[in-house]
Amino acid sequence: SFAGRGPEVDLVCGWSFGGALAWEIACLLAARGHRPRVVLLDSTWSGGVYPRWTPGEAVRAFVDDVSRLSGRDGESAPDTRAEAAAALDMDLETFTERFEIFEHNRRLICEWEPTPGDLDVVSVRAVESAKCDWRTVTSGGVRFQDLPGDHYGLLRDDANLAAIERAVRGEPPAAAAAVPHPDGPAAEADGAGLHASLKQLVDTPHWRDLVIRARRMDPDAITEAYRELGRRGLLTPDWPSEYGGAGTPTRRAIELFEGFSSTGLPDLVYALTVQIVGNFVLKSGSERLRRELLPRIARGEEFATVLYSEPRAGSDLAALRTRAERRGESYVLNGVKVFSIYSDIAGSALVAARTGQDGHKYDGITLFVIDLTADGV
Repeated sequence: SFAGRGPEVDLVCGWSFGGALAWEIACLLAARGHRPRVVLLDSTWSGGVYPRWTPGEAVRAFVDDVSRLSGRDGESAPDTRAEAAAALDMDLETFTERFEIFEHNRRLICEWEPTPGDLDVVSVRAVESAKCDWRTVTSGGVRFQDLPGDHYGLLRDDANLAAIERAVRGEPPAAAAAVPHPDGPAAEADGAGLHASLKQLVDTPHWRDLVIRARRMDPDAITEAYRELGRRGLLTPDWPSEYGGAGTPTRRAIELFEGFSSTGLPDLVYALTVQIVGNFVLKSGSERLRRELLPRIARGEEFATVLYSEPRAGSDLAALRTRAERRGESYVLNGVKVFSIYSDIAGSALVAARTGQDGHKYDGITLFVIDLTADGV
């Protein structure tokens, strides 16, 4: 913990640009007296060199990046954004949004210099990609683990994934012949069926119409699109079956999410409902709450939002004023929250409220899942 002032973080891990973020987060934690394990997956830096590309070069680099992330080699060399959008099967608006994010992140990673530190690091590197030596950044121990493939293929190889999982768990590397396959034949068959179901859905004119309307913030289209995904078991396949999932590896859920979000469907609904609220309840909620809420989320029948911000408390929850008072077996919440996006279609919300006053200003903050249709909300 931050010396009793925040959540416990025992591990930070990231791939590529995510490794840069992971290292900087680890340094912030270390400055507050907490020293997490650090696992960096093919994370490098350019030494402040920011190559200047022509517009055509930047577009082609983005197309190549997206193609290789999806497991394809760059098959086209477009010169314009319109040509690139067509090559990636995106509408021009979606392409422009993602291209601008790509350019912003490229500048950040090119100009980034790692903060010097003294933490131990496990540096997993792809043998065919550029390498940086983390021993020049940290005075702590550095254990290198080089795995086959290039930067983009590192996370698509089953044996690599098993080795990375061992590194994340803090286990020593296994002999190559003994690396277990994380997905058995049954899981592979289930994954193929889910992918086929997704492809069948997104190739329809009805889905394309839903995406166009959803991008215009049509709430009916957004809810219908996610219910279509939920009916096919595509929203939470990695959750346990008793909570509406299929028990697949998390990798399968990520692949499916990338598949439907790449069609242009607004993905913040998924981030709020599944990744934040759903996973919070799955890991920390009561058994009753899990069984009541999670299957509805999995079926696409329930959406959720996050209500932390208040008129005088934005990103800094130290200013939080909403209070929760225990009355018998229940809590009564009193306060005002700022409207959060998609609250109009959400049935549940993760709400931050104070349950205590003593100690540090960040102490005594508790998270509640509330029914947005309840009296008094």
